[in-house]
Amino acid sequence: MRYQAVIDPKNKNNSHSVTIDFVEEASCGQPLAILDVGCSSGYLGEYLIAQGHHVTGIDITPEAIEKAAAILNETHCMLVEDFYKQHPQRRFDIVIFGDVLEHITNAQEVLTLTAQVLKPHGRVIASIPNVGHLAVRALLLEGRWEYANLGLLDRDHVRFFTRQTIEELFSHSGYDVNEMRTTKLSVETVDEMCAMRLNPRFVELARKAAQDDPSATVFQYVAMAQLKSEAPRIVCLVPAMGTGLFNFRVKNPLENWARRYGGAVRFRLIDEQQPEDLLWGDVFLFERMGGAYTIHLIQVLKKFGKRVVFEIDDLLTELPDFLAHHRGSPETLQSLRDAITLADVVTTTTSRLAARLTPLNPHVVCVPNCLKVMPDIHGEHPKVASANPVASASARTSASPDLIASLIVASSDTVLVDCLIEPLRFIQQQYGPQVQLVMVGPIERSLKKAGLSFKPAPIMPYPEFIDFLHTLVNPIGLIPLDDSVFSSCKSPIKFFDYASAYIPAICSNVPPYSDYVNHQKTGLLVDQTPSAWIEAIEMLIHSPEQRLNLAQAARHEIKTQYMTDKAGDAWQTVIDMLAINRKTSHPFSMADLVQEASLMGVKPNLNWKWLVKKALQRQTYIRLGTVLRQEGITGVRKRIVKW
Repeated sequence: MRYQAVIDPKNKNNSHSVTIDFVEEASCGQPLAILDVGCSSGYLGEYLIAQGHHVTGIDITPEAIEKAAAILNETHCMLVEDFYKQHPQRRFDIVIFGDVLEHITNAQEVLTLTAQVLKPHGRVIASIPNVGHLAVRALLLEGRWEYANLGLLDRDHVRFFTRQTIEELFSHSGYDVNEMRTTKLSVETVDEMCAMRLNPRFVELARKAAQDDPSATVFQYVAMAQLKSEAPRIVCLVPAMGTGLFNFRVKNPLENWARRYGGAVRFRLIDEQQPEDLLWGDVFLFERMGGAYTIHLIQVLKKFGKRVVFEIDDLLTELPDFLAHHRGSPETLQSLRDAITLADVVTTTTSRLAARLTPLNPHVVCVPNCLKVMPDIHGEHPKVASANPVASASARTSASPDLIASLIVASSDTVLVDCLIEPLRFIQQQYGPQVQLVMVGPIERSLKKAGLSFKPAPIMPYPEFIDFLHTLVNPIGLIPLDDSVFSSCKSPIKFFDYASAYIPAICSNVPPYSDYVNHQKTGLLVDQTPSAWIEAIEMLIHSPEQRLNLAQAARHEIKTQYMTDKAGDAWQTVIDMLAINRKTSHPFSMADLVQEASLMGVKPNLNWKWLVKKALQRQTYIRLGTVLRQEGITGVRKRIVKW
């Protein structure tokens, strides 16, 4: 067997890891029926079975199938076309072609036949090498085309693909590519791995010719596709992926909507959308940011009959003084207002925020923050039922037998914590090391300045944050918030976080928490006075039973009222409002749309006073240096245009 691999899901620069991620995203925690075409010895299927899925493997190599048979749920040694003929009633949620389509001459025929075995909303996942890699370009400049035992020019490859021809293959076979991810390798790595013996002179020539072409370092494309349909198609153009904000506000709700209502979604960085995305999408979502290019693109899309949604989760049009460091130039702020005004629909988090945005755009829909899944706490309650605080604390992994409670304050941004300074100072004086203070995020600076001792923790990804919460002894969540208009328009996401982790919360008695928390049933609401905070904290320190009751009630509230189905339903309301009709949209050619949507001719609205201020900040140079290394001067220009 020539093709073997070790599965390492932590290595995201690997086609198997990308495939695993696609499967996980499609499954939403449910077991799937998966067909692995070209399964080899079953190493990928073995991992997927461990995740709860049922995997059928197909391979034409008897030796491979013999080994796979001991691992997979079911195996067949035959061509995939023959399998389809012999099992016409079989249906799968996902069909995987892992480095297979480049080995067959009839890839379009195979994909067309695959459509017949997909369940409703089923997906095809395919990893395909990129013949446009810099190593192949350098080889051609040298006048060579030499096959190898593996890699980009594997001697068994009969088809060669670029991103564009992959898109065309799926389109001609009746599919839409919802998402295309990449693995990347340097030309030096590919040269060594594939024994290409590249001439450095031609490598340098190829590198200069490629300039800022991002495909030059792409080793493999991994596509996830679904059958074409008349269902609405949404393209999300966002400033960043992988963040908690992106997952909560965009990815999780829209994947839920697509799965339950039959739509299709693509996620793209706003700088990296492809020409085919502009033609494919019916609806284009922009997240949080204005800028000259955002306004330009919104105007062009609307001109060509596309629908536009603007997603905003904070009152960014009215930032308070303590968040002044987040303010952009006056022109950027105006472009944010313009984007909100131009959108066909604005989506946001709460009714209070919706009310503040309605003067800019009357079509505002609340898509509430919701949890995709309730975090697993291994079937355990928060271990606070003991009447003895020390005994109950030991059940939640304490290194000190004297620790009776952990007070946690967490925020990913700057919030005013002045109301907590005196109460926490009193608690530390009164209880000493028996009560631990834990700070997550930039708010630790205020407490350090006040002379309080605490355990600091950095901002972390959401799953890690939930795991971190589970390590705390008898935790009590403290959620201070000022009474500014900006803060009143926030969502109570921190309350959701604590509730999902079985942690009782004490919240400032101001919106949004006063809108969501049922006082003394799902949490405690306190006035902004030291005595009120001290009384509430001491009450929970000394009452394990009340901690347990509040935690259970809050978790039940979130589980029954704020799971992602609710956000998915809200997105269907948005789709209904947009009244999409592809047949009556503005007639246009792809070339016309792409040309008008390009950055050419877009002039940034430069505010020189603001730019000078930015130029004096060290962080500006760190960020631009990163962009320059990764994207070249084109990436820097894009950032300036967005400003």
